[in-house]
Amino acid sequence: MPCSVQHDAEIHIVEIRFNGQLMPQELQTALEQSLASGQDHNTYRYLADGSELQGGHSIVDLYNRVDMLAALRLPRFREAVLIP
Repeated sequence: MPCSVQHDAEIHIVEIRFNGQLMPQELQTALEQSLASGQDHNTYRYLADGSELQGGHSIVDLYNRVDMLAALRLPRFREAVLIP
């Protein structure tokens, strides 16, 4: 899968790195993995690094994921996104 999810204990965030082509289902899987990691490490802070992302998904796919996150009503959820 063109992404990795890891917890950075030093700054207490979940870091998601995307690279190459990312299809809509892979985007969904990455989101689920990152939320699970946040829950496992008791954090709602995320850094999504898409600086090496080359497409494969649409802007609608991204909006759908944002809607899904809003529906979860996560407390104190914060995300920073890096894009090319």
